[in-house]
Amino acid sequence: MIKINIGADEIILWLRKNNKAVGKTTQDLGAKILVLVQSLGGKKISELQCRWERTIGAEGIDKLDLPKTATQYSIKTTEIGKLYEQLSKW
Repeated sequence: MIKINIGADEIILWLRKNNKAVGKTTQDLGAKILVLVQSLGGKKISELQCRWERTIGAEGIDKLDLPKTATQYSIKTTEIGKLYEQLSKW
């Protein structure tokens, strides 16, 4: 069994790039992501500062755009396809 770490920031970026999170706040998305990851057997491991190219407070880092910090999860690699399949339905 191989596990990887994935951040909510990566997932939120994917959701926003694919228009799956229009009008939804980062906080609301984070709560839904937590439930989804846990339903797939993943677990929360930490919270880290995001490393976007722009600085905090710059355009693009906002409650309706990209997060300043993000929860990190550990999840089995076999569940990643299921994770994105579910995300694509949002």
